[in-house]
Parts: sequence; C-alpha cells; structure tokens
Amino acid sequence: MENITVDILSKEEIKAISKNGVKLTKNLASHINRINRIKTALDDEIKAVKEYVKKEYGIIDNAVVTVENRPTDTFNKADFIAVYGEDEYKRFVEKKDKYFVTFHG
Repeated sequence: MENITVDILSKEEIKAISKNGVKLTKNLASHINRINRIKTALDDEIKAVKEYVKKEYGIIDNAVVTVENRPTDTFNKADFIAVYGEDEYKRFVEKKDKYFVTFHG
C-alpha cells in the first residue's frame, strides 16, 4: 500500500477561503485533483466495507462503520523494569493490538 501525505486545511482555514484569498495556480489545481482522487478512493473503500458488513452481519443499508483512533494509556517499559525488574514486567505484561470499531444504524 502506498503511503500518501496530503496537507489538509483546518476548519478555520477552510472558513477563511474567499475569492480574495484564493489564486488558482498549477499547484492548487493539482492539490484539488489529488484530494478529489483520495476522496473517491476512500468513498469506494467505505462503500466496500459497508457492503461486506451488511452481507456478513446483516446491518441495515444506511449503517455507517467508523474506525476510531483513540488515545490509550501507555507506560515506559524501561522505567518500569528499572524500578520493578524484568521478572515483574513479564508477570504483568500482555501485548495485543487494539482496534476500535463502532457500528451505527
């Protein structure tokens, strides 16, 4: 999968867009086209996921599936081991990936 970086304006910057502040340049046109291609690709991906969820789980047509990136508590492994020791770390550590999926509908 290709990593793509896109600069996105903040809500305040979007609200500040006006005919006086926007000059259509080659760079701006390219940026708009790139954002539009990314939006289309994301819309297609969302549609595919929603269709799969509907088929597999019977979720209704207008269901929206969101994946959230939420902060989770962490701690410093090296500091913990320095204070409590490697054996104590191994006794309590449990590693797992955390994905948060919310179904609406």
